[in-house]
Amino acid sequence: MIEDAPIGHLKDFLCQSDENFEAAAKVTDAALQADLDDEGIKTRLLQDLNELPKELLQPVEVECQRALGLTEAKGPSALQEIAERNLDNEEHEEFEAQPGDLAKALWAHARHRKIFDDAVSYKNIRSWRNAGRLFAAFSVDRDPEALRFAASEIDTDKLGTAIGKRLKSSRKLSFSVIDLPKVPEYPASVLVIVRFAGQQTSVATHGEHGERRLMYYLPQDEAVLIYTPSLERIEVAATRAAVRRAVADCFAVETLGHDLSSRPLVEESYDTSRFLKTVELSLPDVPGCTVLSAKLTELELRIADWNTKLGVKVSAKLDMEDVVERYLAPGKVFRLALGVSKVLLQICFQGQHDAKEQILEIAISDGNSCSLNSERDPGRREFGRRVLEAWSIMRVFRDLTEEEVGAFIPIMAELWELDEKVQKGTFFTSRGIKTELLERASLIKRKEVEPVVIEDDDPEVEGPSNVDRTVFAVDLDWIQERLITAVKSILQTVTPDDTFGSAILLGLTKIDEQEVPCYLARGLGELKTFSRIDEFLRARSVLGPGIVFTGTVVAPRLVGANVIVPLSAVSSVEPQISIDRDALAIAFRAGRSLALGAGTLELVVEEGGEAARLHVPGRPPLDLIGEPSVQAFRLLVAAAKLGAPPVKAGDLIASSSSAGFQQMIGSTRWPVVEGYVEQVPPRRWKLKGY
Repeated sequence: MIEDAPIGHLKDFLCQSDENFEAAAKVTDAALQADLDDEGIKTRLLQDLNELPKELLQPVEVECQRALGLTEAKGPSALQEIAERNLDNEEHEEFEAQPGDLAKALWAHARHRKIFDDAVSYKNIRSWRNAGRLFAAFSVDRDPEALRFAASEIDTDKLGTAIGKRLKSSRKLSFSVIDLPKVPEYPASVLVIVRFAGQQTSVATHGEHGERRLMYYLPQDEAVLIYTPSLERIEVAATRAAVRRAVADCFAVETLGHDLSSRPLVEESYDTSRFLKTVELSLPDVPGCTVLSAKLTELELRIADWNTKLGVKVSAKLDMEDVVERYLAPGKVFRLALGVSKVLLQICFQGQHDAKEQILEIAISDGNSCSLNSERDPGRREFGRRVLEAWSIMRVFRDLTEEEVGAFIPIMAELWELDEKVQKGTFFTSRGIKTELLERASLIKRKEVEPVVIEDDDPEVEGPSNVDRTVFAVDLDWIQERLITAVKSILQTVTPDDTFGSAILLGLTKIDEQEVPCYLARGLGELKTFSRIDEFLRARSVLGPGIVFTGTVVAPRLVGANVIVPLSAVSSVEPQISIDRDALAIAFRAGRSLALGAGTLELVVEEGGEAARLHVPGRPPLDLIGEPSVQAFRLLVAAAKLGAPPVKAGDLIASSSSAGFQQMIGSTRWPVVEGYVEQVPPRRWKLKGY
């Protein structure tokens, strides 16, 4: 960016009054004061900035990338539209006078930061309209006379209160509301950018003197909404599915006066995979209308790879079924196709009170785009939706019931534990899971179909099923939300989510009249993750022994003074119950005595010798992972019990390749372990207190 930006704009950008730019500002001032031409200044700037510590340079690099984003694709037009609607005449003239897109972006960043931020958000939602994971579209029915709508009609205080309550946010929300004019691609609409406090998180900071401190903070999060009155359509982009749904619901109720109890928002997606099996269309029953004919007039398949298309378009005189039967050898092309990327449907129908027949054409492409959304007549639009639903092409969002949540907790927990954004269809079929309900609830989404190679000349050879070949995108954030909601349903005290890495403190439940803290964590089978979570839990040991819910059955039984409980072990399929309280109480009681430790010094070694737990009277248990660590503590415990002298460091590390005891334990685990041992000169170690 530095090479392409004017010197004056670089100075304004890098020397602005922002604490994140302080180091960059000093470097910039020094370069500008040197006796150099513009190219020399830029060369020195690049050298000096690259010599800054990473933690000082990274915030500047992030803002540079955001500025560059407004020079690419939809960025310039996004900034142009936001600037036109927020700057006064004099400011707008100054904006237009800037030499090029990059200069305009840097000028906006330095002089009008909110306009810059709004432009970035607007550009993102325009780019995300076809990106399923961060984007959702909802249909909302309104009185035809109320389709004229302007940004000035939005009561942001009322809307902010509703969204804040729904998201459980204790901080005030901020809004940017802008009228967007009609453009060739989209009708006139209203843009609403909502910024709010995200989920509490923490980061370990390293002080000037080497001390370690946890800093808790609420990162800013945002949701971007576009409401198009003429299409009765709400579009929302946000990183979490729960946020998308909450913002859409609150906007519909508080701003549009929509009654969700009788008419919940409709979230739509489209599945054209049925045409891999048959291109015939039945004549569905639609109340108030008679469907006279329905045909597929255009079909686009993806074959070999997703960039290779095979298209078929038939004239009005021909039927797609006949063309496919005669020319495409059914069972060959369709069996090997990766998927259907586009269809055009032609439906002839007559309304109950209409004298004439009507023709409705519906084009669907890429699973998230349908021409019905541009249909101006609400009656025709509703008819088209009913027909697509009857053919199982349009899938309306349907959340899981409490009973279904309980049934799907094991698979949701496993997906969350794996922490992978895509899964093959065989993952679900091998576990006997039908994906339809998970897809309707937007927990997973069909992404692509893998190619398959079979012997074409052998009709008896059956390849993998379409489901097995399908690759699904997994919405891990939405799955985590559902798991958290399920666990919180059994809590007596719900706390704001206290997050540290992959561990979350959710609140307190009661077992045997005792308050028990409940956590959700993943990755406990990995030493580094286990060590970090162990440290996180020890810092909260004042809460007493707790429950750590996890997504895997293969995990240690305990972490810190807490019992690990796989969610699959306590899920319930009883009506209105997701978590079985009785099963949870039994699991907690079984592990509580072990979590509290014994009254004497003891090292409990698991089978195989790869892990152990050290019980020290008056101290939380210490978990040890790895054969060298376990063997070292065998020697330390034996010496302590016998009253023998401290153990030589060489004996402690004999089963490892490390040069010292502390090195063998590792820097990640040492902050916890050092509280249980002490060094005795020369090069000997003993258990602390023995």
